[in-house]
Amino acid sequence: MGSETNIMVDLETLGTEPGSVILSIEAVHFRDGEIHSGFQESIAPKSCMQLGMKADPSTMLWWMEQSEEARAQLLNGQLHAKPMSDVLREFIQWVSQCTGGCLDLKNVRIWGNGASFDCALLMAAYRRADIPAPWKYSGERCYRTVKALNPDVVEEAREGTHHDALADATHQAKHLMKILPTM
Repeated sequence: MGSETNIMVDLETLGTEPGSVILSIEAVHFRDGEIHSGFQESIAPKSCMQLGMKADPSTMLWWMEQSEEARAQLLNGQLHAKPMSDVLREFIQWVSQCTGGCLDLKNVRIWGNGASFDCALLMAAYRRADIPAPWKYSGERCYRTVKALNPDVVEEAREGTHHDALADATHQAKHLMKILPTM
């Protein structure tokens, strides 16, 4: 796995299907048992809707049931939210930095929590914005699947707020590195 660039991405959204409004993209770059850098940006929902993305009322109700801390972090992020296209371009630049400045798409591994969620929704956003994603479809990986295949590997206690995307991405990457220590 030596030349691969591993990125754990976590999104906070207003839906569960590709084409849903994305409120934040947060990710960590990890290798050799360590987190090396992070990416954290909030997105203005209006800019998503201008790209034809939709908000799901049931997901909005779900957010109302989450912890006060999670809701506060989500709302505070909206104070400095940027347009979706700008954040997607910034994410490309960050992934490029993680690869050593030369974006080698065939060696980027984008991990998400669920085969049909984080990677799928983020790829759909890139397509709607007509911006090439910084990974190939064959580089998508599912943390949830690896976790389910290794139930004997004990998950450490979570740090940070549950449903704060950066805390979630960090927690997932640390657990994945525990499952697959050669990463």
